[in-house]
Amino acid sequence: MRVMLLDGQYSHSLPIAAELATDLGAEVIGVAPSKRSHLHRSRYVAEKLIAPLAVSDDYGAHVLDLVSRVRPDVVVPVGYYSFRSLIPLRSKFPESTAFLAPAAHAFAIAEDKVATYDLAAEVGVDHPRSMTDVVTSGDIGQIRFPIFVKARMERGGQSTALVRDAQALRSLDVESLGGDVLFQEYIDAEPYTYAHSGYYEDGVPVAEHQHLELRSVPRRGGSGTRLRTFHDPELRKHANSLMLALRWNGVAQVEFKRRKDGGYALMEINPKFWASYALASRSGARIAATAVARLAGRPLGAVRPTRDLEMVFPVREALHVASNLRTESIAGAVKAILWPPAVWDIEFTDLWANVPLRTRRPHSGRSGL
Repeated sequence: MRVMLLDGQYSHSLPIAAELATDLGAEVIGVAPSKRSHLHRSRYVAEKLIAPLAVSDDYGAHVLDLVSRVRPDVVVPVGYYSFRSLIPLRSKFPESTAFLAPAAHAFAIAEDKVATYDLAAEVGVDHPRSMTDVVTSGDIGQIRFPIFVKARMERGGQSTALVRDAQALRSLDVESLGGDVLFQEYIDAEPYTYAHSGYYEDGVPVAEHQHLELRSVPRRGGSGTRLRTFHDPELRKHANSLMLALRWNGVAQVEFKRRKDGGYALMEINPKFWASYALASRSGARIAATAVARLAGRPLGAVRPTRDLEMVFPVREALHVASNLRTESIAGAVKAILWPPAVWDIEFTDLWANVPLRTRRPHSGRSGL
């Protein structure tokens, strides 16, 4: 089986590649914007191709060119912009090539938080109360601070802010968050984020995983740096009711915060692979392998037993602290990485691929083999 794995510049493409090669014996074809990208340095990648970043206008054409020449059995995007660029082009893929992505209408709802919250209201899933109308009316006296601000549309990166008072609201740079933003109540019962992830076929879960995010970078609404597996039927019920309503096909992660009464409030649907995928894979969920095997009509092999894990992402934590020395505690970061002891996301047999390298200007010309 030949699997084309996109977005090799992301470190979380590594556990996906390892899983596909190990569980399926797949020949992984890694696509990345630079030879210095994570995936191009992995021992699990059999063939390495170059394509521009997915935000490039010609990204879709480059990937179609690669697919037409390589003819993989399955194409697997990792990042948001790859999904967004390629979903409209799925009819141009060869009939023999499966594409791991949801339908366009479902993706459009998941990437738009207003549409997501409207859907949540329809299926009875709680979500934060909107403060957008109050803020845009200019009557700041009606606002109960703090409030949370987030980009309306998925951006594939950090796009949130906590506004603690009227002065901070007046000085808020909404353009840095994407311009079109939502203002909503801040759910501050605890700092943790709860997530239910999986692979779905027509809205029905085939492989699932839950985690509790204990620490992230940036510290509010960012990528997790310390997480543990989690199990709650109520969380599963809420997440899967949304996926069923969307008739979702593909992978997704549904994120929640917890209110003081213990109830879950929906934050967002991530219509892509999530940055902490290594925890799902290492704990035995093997969502990527399950998805690819079913799309390709191949047997998955022996089912791996699942286990509970707590996992640290030390490189992600260290890079964030190094870039924010004025506001971050080095001692706090070291403690989070080392104590209490937890599994690291790094696979030491593929250590070189995990080392972050400063890359040159990403390739933007013709894609190559």
